[in-house]
Amino acid sequence: MKLFVFSALFAISLHAGVFTLTGVDNSRGANVTVNENGTPFAGFAGVLYGTYNGVSVSPLFCVDLFTDIGYAAYNSIPTGPNVARNEDRTAWLYLNRF
Repeated sequence: MKLFVFSALFAISLHAGVFTLTGVDNSRGANVTVNENGTPFAGFAGVLYGTYNGVSVSPLFCVDLFTDIGYAAYNSIPTGPNVARNEDRTAWLYLNRF
């Protein structure tokens, strides 16, 4: 899952670091089944918890159901919303309605 980080993460300088997924919020998310090229698969969509270079950046909001991640550490570079993929709309919804 690609993640948008809308608060503490942007306060951290934008350089490569390590994102660690530490948990999910089942009260603000759920397992969902989606079809990818006609093949159904299940995954979690909703609020995630984690750290970036050891600093809490929670809560995070999953917006990419087609990229699987699990409880682990990942090399990552924080970025802002990508307008070409309509991530700016997702960011607006998150900031104004979530």
